[in-house]
Amino acid sequence: MTQLDTELLRKIALPVPGSKGASQASIIAAVGPLLSATLASYDMIAPLRAAHFLAQCYHESDNFCTTIEYGDAARFARLYDNRADLGNGPGDGALFCGRGLIQLTGRRNYTQMAEILGLPLVEKPELAAEPANALRIACEFWKSRSLNALADQDDEVAVTWRVNGGFIGLAERRKSLIRTKNALGLTGNLTAAQRPVLRQGDKGASVASLQFRLHGKGLLPETSPIDGDFGPATAGAVRALQGKTGVDADGIVKPALWKALEV
Repeated sequence: MTQLDTELLRKIALPVPGSKGASQASIIAAVGPLLSATLASYDMIAPLRAAHFLAQCYHESDNFCTTIEYGDAARFARLYDNRADLGNGPGDGALFCGRGLIQLTGRRNYTQMAEILGLPLVEKPELAAEPANALRIACEFWKSRSLNALADQDDEVAVTWRVNGGFIGLAERRKSLIRTKNALGLTGNLTAAQRPVLRQGDKGASVASLQFRLHGKGLLPETSPIDGDFGPATAGAVRALQGKTGVDADGIVKPALWKALEV
């Protein structure tokens, strides 16, 4: 098995010139020696889980070049000050901007993470940007959203939806996943048999992945949202695809239909 270490991160990372390259080298040097033990403690050491996790971290941290969101105090104030959904008041935008390999944002989230990690992140939010803490924050995020299960299905669309809340950067995340899999000695995608059976009434990231793929096939209209809710519109699109592929049009998504939906 390929070691989860500094050398692996160097294989994954595309070279970056200048000051960003120096930052990338520094983050990789700090995270690499901690990677194997940290991922093991979160049950993420299996190659496929590690591949999906590292690919998402790579994208979220701008090629391992930063552990803090790009921007200045004015931008953070505009984006985050007085955001009730983040638990922010006046001036909190800059204090609790995004930090971590998968970015932690907002006073409420910093407070929760401080309790989990036993770190004074509210009093010293800059601690969240330190590479060792940034790695643990990303792992806690991964754990809180049950992303191991989606990684086991090898569904980068579902993983991205749960990480991003949408599909921003999906093409680049896919490229990162391919590069990460190659570095880990993994080839190709798992068979459609690994994907869950879905039916009307189901909810979650796998349903969002289904909806994304149905949109890609032109079977769901642009006005139909990708919301992770398997409702009547999604069921109708599934039956339409089943009719085209000669599968029993029962509206239930099984391995044969997942195979037809690969994009």
